[in-house]
Amino acid sequence: MKYNMETHCYELLTFLKQGYYNYRYVVVSEGEGAAMDRYFMEGSHKQTENDYQLFVYHRNPSESYDRLINYTKFNSRN
Repeated sequence: MKYNMETHCYELLTFLKQGYYNYRYVVVSEGEGAAMDRYFMEGSHKQTENDYQLFVYHRNPSESYDRLINYTKFNSRN
């Protein structure tokens, strides 16, 4: 990628096949002992905590509504 002084953005034009792509921004230091810092842009999310809710429904073929038969809430750390 190259920095565009007019738009103040990094840009790159490339051709990719149709599909889904995963990508990551990496900053490469210059000078002696140069290293890549992949956490500079996005940080590390390894300690992120998430709450989830799970709803389980059942529909009896003879009825016209869904019945809630189970519910649970859990956390990614437990």
